[in-house]
Amino acid sequence: MKKMPFISIEGLDGAGKGEAKKIIIEELERAGIPYIQTREPGGTPIAEHLREVVKHTNFGETMSIETETLLFYASRVQNVNNVIKVHLEKGNAVVSDRFADSTMAYQSARGMDKDKIKAIHNAVLGDFKPDMTLYLDVDLQTSKNRMNYRGEQYDRIEQAADLFFNKARENYLLLAKEDPKRFRVIDARDELSVVSENVRKVVRDFIKEFELTQKKDHKQKVRRLGMH
Repeated sequence: MKKMPFISIEGLDGAGKGEAKKIIIEELERAGIPYIQTREPGGTPIAEHLREVVKHTNFGETMSIETETLLFYASRVQNVNNVIKVHLEKGNAVVSDRFADSTMAYQSARGMDKDKIKAIHNAVLGDFKPDMTLYLDVDLQTSKNRMNYRGEQYDRIEQAADLFFNKARENYLLLAKEDPKRFRVIDARDELSVVSENVRKVVRDFIKEFELTQKKDHKQKVRRLGMH
């Protein structure tokens, strides 16, 4: 069966992930690629309950950074095993609002050791990762202005100090630098029309590159098997 892409969207709140997701879906449909949407934390009944616990619920005690990180990964494993991998095997593309890079960016900004996060990821997901990660880069003030303009309520994690958000942004940019083949970085501080145009171009280019890679891999497999 033809392999389909797993695409994740990352960025600080207010970066425009929702609009970017709409564009990705439009381009997948234009290319005739079947797809499903998911989000993190969440995506399955169990994962959605874990989302509520980690993002909103107050049990009258402080949640440790280790507990928080493990809850994110518990939710992620449910989503990967019961949704993402299942649909990729069925021949559907998967578009996810956030994935593991969010945990690395945010949790390490909150004080969790990066090596520990990597160890958890390797233990439960191995080398599983998106084929493309679209990162929408936005500064803190722009993020706040857009969130306030929309009148959105901040969840427990979003209420952290400015230093935390700046560190999270630095972490995202470092992740993108470490894995330039997977990451596509968009400057999301521009006007919406400009950002949308840049996102559309990046997605179209990725789809073309992905399809060309699949055709090349198929030809190589045929030659290895001695088929004509």
